[in-house]
Order: sequence, then C-alpha cells, then structure tokens
Amino acid sequence: MQEKGKSADSFGTFLKTIQDKGEPAAEQPTSEDAPIQLLLALDASGPLDTAELWSRTGLALGPFTTALKTVKEGGYVRSAGDPEAGVVEITTSGAKVAALARGGP
Repeated sequence: MQEKGKSADSFGTFLKTIQDKGEPAAEQPTSEDAPIQLLLALDASGPLDTAELWSRTGLALGPFTTALKTVKEGGYVRSAGDPEAGVVEITTSGAKVAALARGGP
C-alpha cells in the first residue's frame, strides 16, 4: 500500500522526477507572461492535469504556481480534485483572454 500523497500520478512525484533528472532549464518566459502562457496552453489543449499543464507551459515551478494561483483567483480557470494532481480547465473568461493574447477577437 502506498503512503498518502505518494501516488505515482501526483504532481509531487512528477516534480521529484523532473528535479532528479538535473537537466538544464530551457529559456523561460518572463513571470509577467506566465498567466498568459498558462491560459494559452489550456486553450489549445483543453483540460489538463496539473503536471501536464506545467510541462506544456515551459515555465519554471515558481512562476507556474504563481500564475496558476492568479488565474484561478481571477476566475480564468477552474480545477477539480487534488491540488497536486487535479485537472485544470479554462473558463469562458480565460478563453477570451487567450484569444486576445493570440490577437484574435
């Protein structure tokens, strides 16, 4: 039996795996762009679990978690389930912001 919070599909486990690889970080978007990067990733893909969303944004962990908190509090995304492994979904407001960021109507 696994300890609580130690499931193979948790965000914490994913983070530990990534950190253990010790790969150099790719060039990161700025912190100011992080909420937009997050919304664009969700708008392009549909609902994602937290780990997959983080992977698709290309953000470092700090800017990612700050951006996720910002867009949740603003009502641009909603999430369900465990904060570490839950699913994040863009809202109608978030989709409108993503469209504007892409230069659309």
